[in-house]
Parts: sequence; C-alpha cells; structure tokens
Amino acid sequence: MIGPDEDGDGDWRDDAGPYAEANPIRFSTKYWDDETGLGYWGYRYHSPRLGRWISRDPLREDGGFNLYALVHNDPVNRADPDGRQEAKKKHLTPGTFDVMWGEQSPDKKGIGSSLTVRYTLTKEQAACCEYACIIQTAETEANVIWGIDDMRPPHIDRKKLSDQDAPFPCLNSSRMLKSSTKTWVETDDEPGFDKGAEFLRKFSQTFEGCAVCIRGACKGTIYGCRKYGHYLDKETNKLKRWGGGIGLRPEEPSATFRDLLSDKKLEFEYRDCGCPG
Repeated sequence: MIGPDEDGDGDWRDDAGPYAEANPIRFSTKYWDDETGLGYWGYRYHSPRLGRWISRDPLREDGGFNLYALVHNDPVNRADPDGRQEAKKKHLTPGTFDVMWGEQSPDKKGIGSSLTVRYTLTKEQAACCEYACIIQTAETEANVIWGIDDMRPPHIDRKKLSDQDAPFPCLNSSRMLKSSTKTWVETDDEPGFDKGAEFLRKFSQTFEGCAVCIRGACKGTIYGCRKYGHYLDKETNKLKRWGGGIGLRPEEPSATFRDLLSDKKLEFEYRDCGCPG
C-alpha cells in the first residue's frame, strides 16, 4: 500500500500488513530493500523519502536537464520502466500544451523549479512544418535583502550567449520529437534565482511559451502560447507554481510577445496553418 504514514512527519509508507516484508516486489513491480528503503529499477535506485532518484540519469542531459527527477515529477501520468527513460507519454493531445512544474535538481544552488513545456502538433501542422520550437519570454522581479535588486522586464529567454545572433530565438533546450503517430516540440528548463529564499524579500518570474514553426511551408506560424510562472510565498518561504496542466488549449500570443519578436525584425503570425496529413 502507498500512502502517508501515521506519525505525521510527512514520510510515506510503501508496505502494510503481516506479509509486506516477506514480499520484496512491491510498488511499480520493483524490488524494495527494507534496510535502505530504496526501490531498484534496474539502472537506478529510487528514494520515496526524497521523491527522486539517488543517482544521475545515465542518459545525462539527453534525458532532460533535471538529472534526478522521476518522469519529470509526474508519476501519475508517466512511467519509467528501468530508470533510464520514461515510457509512452500518456498526454500528447494534438493541438494542446502540457506545462509541467517540479522541484529543481538537488545540486542546484539558490531557489528555482524544474519545468517542461510541450506542444503537440496536429497531423496537419506536422505535415507542413519541417521544424518547430518553443520561444519563451521571461519577466523577473527579485528583491534581495542584502544586495542589488534584479528587475528584468519582459525579454526573450535565451540560455546561450552564442545564440544571440541566431535567426530564431528558440530556447537552446527546445527540440522537436516524433513517434510513429505524433509530433511534438518540448523544452526542459530550470528557472530560478541564484540566492536562497532566506535572502529574498520577494521573487517572481512570469513566462510565456509559444510554439512556432521555423522551417517548412508554415514557417513563421505561431501555433499558440501559454503563460506560467512561479513566485516566492514568504509565509512558507517556498515557491508556488501556476499555469501548469495537461492538454491546455493554445492561447493567442500577447502584445508583449509580438513586440519582442518585432524588435528582432522577425516576422511571425498567429494563424491556423497546416496541410492534409
């Protein structure tokens, strides 16, 4: 049985009943060790107390920027059969966004989140777009107790300085993926601030992620956007996230997003563009 234990300390129990210890094959059909409290997936051990793997992803960054997260912190909708990669994604609804928040990697300093943003193209969109990506804008407001405040107005969020002259300002982690039946574009990110919550009076970040076609017959098409963000709750000194969800309908790009692209002399249009699949 999986659920909270009875002493109120926030830990979770993974067994119950007189025969629980006699049967080591438990949650997710994996072997569980009673002495360490770890579950063995074949390539990695998982700690239910920590809610993550205890070793780095053997695929390294190819499996996502958070090297310790179990299926992007979304075990309800995803599965990982052996500790190397997630199994078939359950939520790839064509024409919708998936925005998934999680805790940042444990080796990261400061305060932040892990974030996966995905847009699944319709068959018609995929037939007319050779390559799509996620363009993300960001706005940061941070008030530091000791130090200089960081107030960054809306800007195109880029992770590599060498990309500044690239024709299309996609997030460097953005990639287009295909299965036998579906095509989607997604990006992994770990937005945050390089100081801990105890050093901040206020911290918030707001993002707008838009799926765009940058190569093919529908080049310059914005398929849609979603807004999401996180902020510091000073009552708990923890981050709260908003805008997450599965199967989210695309929204029209904001005037700010359009202006930022225009400033770079990039021509994009929010429209329905596709070919017969």
